[in-house]
Amino acid sequence: MWKPGDPAMSVIDPDWVKYSKDKPLLELTESAILAASNARVSGVQKQDSLSSAVSPFHDPKILQEDHDIPTRDGTTRIRVYRLKTSVDSQHRGPLIVIYHAGGFCLGNYTMADADASRFCRRFSATCVSVDYRLAPEHQFPAAAHDAWDSFKWVVANYDGPLLTADPAQGFLLSGMSAGGTLAGVVSHLARDQNISPRLTGVHMTVPGLIQRGAIPEKWKDELLSFEQNRNAPILNLVGVDLLARSYNADMYSPLHNVLLNPNGHADLPPHFIQVAGLDPVRDTGIIYERELREGHRIPTRITVYVGQPHAFWTFLPEMPASVKYNEDVVNGVEWLLSRPQ
Repeated sequence: MWKPGDPAMSVIDPDWVKYSKDKPLLELTESAILAASNARVSGVQKQDSLSSAVSPFHDPKILQEDHDIPTRDGTTRIRVYRLKTSVDSQHRGPLIVIYHAGGFCLGNYTMADADASRFCRRFSATCVSVDYRLAPEHQFPAAAHDAWDSFKWVVANYDGPLLTADPAQGFLLSGMSAGGTLAGVVSHLARDQNISPRLTGVHMTVPGLIQRGAIPEKWKDELLSFEQNRNAPILNLVGVDLLARSYNADMYSPLHNVLLNPNGHADLPPHFIQVAGLDPVRDTGIIYERELREGHRIPTRITVYVGQPHAFWTFLPEMPASVKYNEDVVNGVEWLLSRPQ
C-alpha cells in the first residue's frame, strides 16, 4: 500500500518520456483559460484545449441523448447513454452519474462518451454525464450547485422515460479531476440529506480533495505531492494555483473541500480511487482513501499509476499505463457494482 508523500511515486515513468516525445500536450495558461471562457460567452466554440484533446467516441450500439434540465439558476445540459437494445425493453440496469474533468475551467460533458459507453456495454447501465458552469465567468459555487441540482434531478427521474434505470442494481457517482471533487461533494450532500435511493458507490479519478492553503497540521508532513510534483507535466503547481484562482472557491466550504467536510465521512458508500504518482493532487486522494478505510471502515480500492502525470491517459492513450488505466476503470466500477446493495 502506497503511503502519502512517498517520493518513489514521483519518479517519472520512462514510458511517459518515450510516448510524449514530440507530442502536443495541454498548455495550462491564463490565456488559454480566458480564451476558453471568451469562446463560451460568445457561443462560437464548444470545444476547448482539454475537451478537444479527448478523441471523439461514438458506439453505434449506444443511444446518446442530450437534454436540458432545470437547476436553481436556470438550466444545464446532460447527456444520457443507454444501450439501444434496452431502451424499449423491460430491463433496467444500474445508474451512473458522471462529472467531467477540467479544473472547473475547461472541458464539457461530451468527455464522458468513451467511459459511459463502456459502462453501458459492460453493465447495461444508464449513464448521465453532467455539464456544469465553468470559471472564470462562473466562479464557486456554480459548479457545485449544478452538480448537486443535476444529481437531484436524476434521483427524481431515474425511472422515467429519459433514464429507465434501476438504482437497486447500483447507483454510482463517477468523476475525473474536478469531476472527482464534485463527486466527493455530492456524495456527502446525498448522505447528509438522506437522499433515496441511496448511492452505492463512488469512483474518483485524480481528484483534488483539499486546497493546499487549507492543509491542517496533522497532514502537513504527509501531503507532500504539491511540492514533490511542482514541475510535473500536464498539471504543475503553477497550474494548480491558476485553476484555484480562477474558480475562487472558499477553501473551507463543504461544497469544495471534501477532505475537511465538517460532518466527516461516516456512512459514505464504497469508493474506488485512481491517482497518478506524478500529480500535485496525488496525496489528497491517497489520504482520503485512508480516512475512509481506516477511520470509518468504508470499503475502498485504490490504484496508483507510478510516475505518470495528471490525466496521462487522455493525452497518450496508446501508452501501456493508459491501456491499464482504462481496464482498471471498468474493473473498478465492476467492483463497486458487485458490492452488496
